[in-house]
Amino acid sequence: MDTGKFKFTMKELEVHWAKIAPLLSIRNEREYNAAVKRLNELLDEIRDNERHPLYGLLDTLGTLIEIYEEEHYPIPSV
Repeated sequence: MDTGKFKFTMKELEVHWAKIAPLLSIRNEREYNAAVKRLNELLDEIRDNERHPLYGLLDTLGTLIEIYEEEHYPIPSV
């Protein structure tokens, strides 16, 4: 598979995805708490450095947490 600057076989993608998928999975409270902890650790390391190699992970994880919170902790309208 050609992803622009990287070329991966499907098998290689499977191996990498198996390692990355748990970081991007928020299906319950336990995974939510782990994701929030991970996000805080990333924020401590990356701060606001958009050039940091893990900035994309921080951004993606933040988005996934936001979606989970909107679904499970909705803010009541006034």
